[in-house]
Amino acid sequence: MIRALTALIGFALAAVILYFVPDAGDVISDPVWSVPLLWAAAGLVAGIFYQAGGLRRPGMRVNIPLLLLVFLPWTVVTAALVAANTGDIGWLADEARSIAGQNAIDRWTASLAAFAFASGLLLAFSVLEPRTDVVVEEVVADSAVAPRRTVLDNETTTVREPVNTP
Repeated sequence: MIRALTALIGFALAAVILYFVPDAGDVISDPVWSVPLLWAAAGLVAGIFYQAGGLRRPGMRVNIPLLLLVFLPWTVVTAALVAANTGDIGWLADEARSIAGQNAIDRWTASLAAFAFASGLLLAFSVLEPRTDVVVEEVVADSAVAPRRTVLDNETTTVREPVNTP
């Protein structure tokens, strides 16, 4: 319930950010890069609030594999799409055309907003990951004894007793 509420707040704030996208060309001197940056900012805000709703105990951690293997390549592809459309960063645009081909770039250009929004979401998901616990129940052969619940901390793999034991 809390995650749904914080996700709703995050996506509402993302909608407020996206409200200003059409005006970005009038206010900012380089509208071609500012519009995808606003889309990425909206994704980042939505992702931060979604991840914040998943907190069950204090602390966040960085998901290094997600950051390196998903966020960075996705963001490079997104930046390459923007560069190929504008020609601002010549070497990046040339690399994008040589690797993906102009046909793929033309098809992906229509989805540039989704690429940028997903890049912001991936940044939030990889940098702000809630810490979680794993609950393990030991089943005792004697049926007169209630099962013992133990909480394992994923971060340190230490065993600690739960606060509320049935």
